[in-house]
Amino acid sequence: MLQKTSFTLSAILALVLIAAPIGCGGQQAPAPATQPVADGQVVAEHYSGEKSTQSQSSYDNASNAYAEFTRIRREDPIDFAALTSLYQTELAAYVTRADSYGSTQIELEIRQALQKGANGEHAHGNVQTAEKLIGYAFLLTFVNNLNQLAIGAENGDALHLLRGSGPSIRSAAVRRSVWLGEDNLLPAVFDAAWKAVEIAEQGEDPQALDSARQQMQAFIAKIYTLSVLYELDGLSQARGQDANIAEEKLAEACTYYRYIQAEHQRRNAPSAKNAGAELAKQPADVNCELVRELLLNDFKPELADVATRLPAG
Repeated sequence: MLQKTSFTLSAILALVLIAAPIGCGGQQAPAPATQPVADGQVVAEHYSGEKSTQSQSSYDNASNAYAEFTRIRREDPIDFAALTSLYQTELAAYVTRADSYGSTQIELEIRQALQKGANGEHAHGNVQTAEKLIGYAFLLTFVNNLNQLAIGAENGDALHLLRGSGPSIRSAAVRRSVWLGEDNLLPAVFDAAWKAVEIAEQGEDPQALDSARQQMQAFIAKIYTLSVLYELDGLSQARGQDANIAEEKLAEACTYYRYIQAEHQRRNAPSAKNAGAELAKQPADVNCELVRELLLNDFKPELADVATRLPAG
């Protein structure tokens, strides 16, 4: 059995806590008619696999609960009591474990967001923050188990959890592709990256597995940078039109930015500081064009093949 290789993916994607008052709050702009179902729903629909360990079963339960959380979140009025109960009974333990992967405090932040929303404080922004932070726990789980794969090892549990958490990333790719005007553009990239991981895991070359991880790493940076840009586009459109939508859109942009913030700091710390500072403002005050410019410049390699498809700022 070959020695496991240490990779930087989890460090790159680990959460760097920033002061993000729910000035990081925004509501989702009206979705295109062809927009796919929500992250949680896609996770549940794409999941398949045998429940063979407690760890795997924990994921299975969490994926179904995430789908239900997403469904309840869309109700009007928002039922914070139902969301809180579901979160505490079905998701909190899963998120707590994800916190250990990224040295984060997502579980605490989700509880705080739900409590604030229940108290009538920025309900639309806080519910989006809670949902997207649960999604971040799925991403941390994916990254952790990707790093656990090793040539010649028994990778059954890690592969099961990867196959379960991966669809939440792929569903983001589906929605961003709709935004860019070509439905299968980004899912095809994810599928190719995942296929490379599967082939490398079954082979005998550690360098091939390393290369496959880096391919997936680049995709994750791409899709969540695009997600920030998408939410900023919606925020720009919503300001002055619908305060709830603006609140949700900023909350989503803030949380998605946290997915990539550590990598942004690694590449360009002053730029990352400026982006974080803008996203911590109130919806009306965020300089969306500045954040967009910073991200387009600092994630240019990942965005090069889609830059011409992005809506004008």
